[in-house]
This record gives sequence, structure tokens and C-alpha cells, in this order.
Amino acid sequence: MQAIPHLSIEQRTLLDSVMKVERLKLLNALLENPDRYLSQLAEATHMDRGDVAYHISILQQAGIANPSYKRLREPKQEGNVPGEVVEIYPLNKKKMYEAVDLIKRLLPKTTD
Repeated sequence: MQAIPHLSIEQRTLLDSVMKVERLKLLNALLENPDRYLSQLAEATHMDRGDVAYHISILQQAGIANPSYKRLREPKQEGNVPGEVVEIYPLNKKKMYEAVDLIKRLLPKTTD
């Protein structure tokens, strides 16, 4: 049996941030379209807006999601004005791939 490698607190935080189904759904949605804002992420993942905000905050703390702002050309919903500013969550792909590499390190080596 292979020994589990020692992980730093930063590595544990990074792993913890991606090891939830909800956060994996969000990562997938952001990989498909990095310009999605909260309402669009909630719709794409079939999650409540509050849950999306919570899980995005975990990804932000781990350095995977980096919030920025974007001015909309078209209103988000009827009644809103063009030019509204929304927060979007582009991914730090380097951090995301670092998490993938950590997962690979934790998996047992196969002889296939």
C-alpha cells in the first residue's frame, strides 16, 4: 500500500475547494463560459443563487475563481438597464490544474 503524501495547509485548502460535486459543476460551467455571472451560474448548474455564492466564495478563497466585473451590453432581465455591471468569476487555470495534480498524487499508482 502506498503512503499518502504530506500536504501543506494551502494544498489541503485547494483540494477541499474542488472535492464537492457542486463546485465541480461550477468549474465545468465556468470552463464552458467564463463570463457567466451569478444568476447564469445558478441556472446552468440548477443550484440556488445562495448556494452558488457560497461555493464560489470557497473557490475564491482557494485562488481558483478570481472575481472581476463586466459591463453588460444588454440588460440581464427585462426592466434592467443596458450597461449594468455584474461580477463574473474567471478561473485561475494554473490553480485548478494544481488541484488536479494533487489529486493524481493521492491516487494509488497502477501498473496498467
